[in-house]
Amino acid sequence: MNALLDPFRGPVFQALGWALVHFLWQGVIVAVVTRTALGALRGASSSTRYLVACAGLLLMAAAPIATTLSVYRGGDADASAGFSTDARPFTVGVAPAGGSSSGVTPSQSVDAAPGSVPDGFADGGARGWLERAAEGVRPWLPLVVLAWMAGVALGAVRLAGAWLHLRRLRTRWTSEVAPAWTAMTERLVGQMGIRRPVRLLESARMQVPAVMGALKPVILVPAGLLAGLSPQDVELILAHELAHVRRHDYVVNLLQSVLETVLFFHPAVWWLSGVVRDEREHCCDDAVVGATKQGKRYARALLAAEELRATGPGPMLAPALGGGSLYRRVRRIVAPAGDVPTGGGVGPVVTVLMMAGLLVGGTPLGASERAAATGAQALAADTTGELGLKWAQARARAASEGWVRGVWIGYAVSRRGMDVDGVRSNSDGEGSGTEETLSTVLARPGGGVVRMGDLPVATQVVLLFRLGGGGDAVPRVMKIRTPESPADLDDAPLMWLGTAPDGESLALLRDLYASTGPEVRREMAAAASLHGEGAGALAFVRTVLDTEPVPEVRAQAAYWLQYQRTHGAMALMERTARRDASVKVREEAVTGIAKTASPEGWRVLASIARTAPSAATREEAGDWLHREGPGSENDQE
Repeated sequence: MNALLDPFRGPVFQALGWALVHFLWQGVIVAVVTRTALGALRGASSSTRYLVACAGLLLMAAAPIATTLSVYRGGDADASAGFSTDARPFTVGVAPAGGSSSGVTPSQSVDAAPGSVPDGFADGGARGWLERAAEGVRPWLPLVVLAWMAGVALGAVRLAGAWLHLRRLRTRWTSEVAPAWTAMTERLVGQMGIRRPVRLLESARMQVPAVMGALKPVILVPAGLLAGLSPQDVELILAHELAHVRRHDYVVNLLQSVLETVLFFHPAVWWLSGVVRDEREHCCDDAVVGATKQGKRYARALLAAEELRATGPGPMLAPALGGGSLYRRVRRIVAPAGDVPTGGGVGPVVTVLMMAGLLVGGTPLGASERAAATGAQALAADTTGELGLKWAQARARAASEGWVRGVWIGYAVSRRGMDVDGVRSNSDGEGSGTEETLSTVLARPGGGVVRMGDLPVATQVVLLFRLGGGGDAVPRVMKIRTPESPADLDDAPLMWLGTAPDGESLALLRDLYASTGPEVRREMAAAASLHGEGAGALAFVRTVLDTEPVPEVRAQAAYWLQYQRTHGAMALMERTARRDASVKVREEAVTGIAKTASPEGWRVLASIARTAPSAATREEAGDWLHREGPGSENDQE
């Protein structure tokens, strides 16, 4: 062990060891001073508090460096333990004017000579205690330095892994956004005075929006966010991310991560670094609210973006929209003057009530609706808008009625402008219930139907979800219907929500998707392509094809893309036919392309038949061309 520690007994390592030991109390002092300053600046702007917190971090970074230099320049790092009272920084004590005490060689520094006692100090006083402490610590300094270096090495590996992960996120699992979103980003960049080009990409692996890169910044948004939020809300969220770009927060966040790696052993560093991140988010929030004057709408957009978080925050080195405490951020925006109580257990209650009010959007509720919404707060699905409120009310009603054996919740959405009258779920169990059409069942008064919206029309698609009871959070069965399809409700009650906007419906499917079983996910993957909202549907299906582990679900998603009939859908089907690992999924993608019966589809099939990596895929595409393509017998007929 001594042989291992011998290299760390030199003056440089001894000085470094003393710097690490002294930082234990120095970090506490800096943290206390910074906390006191922040308390005094409670009513100051977020920018001022951010600068104070950053100054505290800089002091923490400077303290070990100054201590190392001070101890090392003292002559003998072993003797300059920092327990003297001369004028040198981070030291405590003065050697007697007469020179060295007995037991100290002339070559040793007189500042911390073990036997030197200044006037006014007895051997048993503070001086003696400090010297005894120094003598007790000194033999352990090599081990302290070795342990610190090992910790820094592990932290550096973690930091390097995070950086490589960021690089992969920028280059993989991403896709270009629609030109309209690119134009919006460019317009905001110009309005905010940002001189660097900023690229907007959609990512299948991100859970919250985040900024990556300093010289060539990229904003990554989760797949489906652009479809799940209104353009106005997306604009507010992009403005927040661009505020990070304008402030160079990516670089500051990177430096913070380095400091956390070097001073990993001190809790005060982690605390103050967290304060800096919180205040940074507050600065960007204030910039958005100040520029747009839409505080409440921005708060609702924050809540909607927070719902995209599935398992945790964004990447380690990237400033993300989900940073900081959501409760504090929303409270600052909605009640900046401190109108919201924070003491004791009131804060969490206020948070729930405030979030519920924001999600409703200020729409007045009647007495019965208000009661249902109150009971539904603990049961609400993670979605926003009127559909989310109705969904929560339906579940609350099912729970209050005691429908524990099962309940259906259904709503209608606009569909693509093509014939889908034969739309049926593949797993709904034909003939299991009444042969009455869904329209007939909904139009009949009573009969276990609770209507909360308009009846469906022939140009819509109906989505039905069966929950085991009001307490269920996610559906156990899902069916896709047209209004004239047999209802097949198995005599269970039906809560009819009316017509839902495509964006809200896709957001609900997205939020329920991860928690449901494969059979339900298959129906969700199919239903997405029937929505009239083409961009949102495509984003949803792309996420399914990129992340879904069950091949049968991906196959369903690929097949039903045929109903979108857009160039983006065709490109996604072709990509799936060429690259998916499952033969079944590739075959369904080829079938979907063929079912479009369009000139573009036949050209894509011809290309797949010639160049697809899989021989089975090439054969499948060739068979479809032979049977149904231009010049085939069916085509001539």
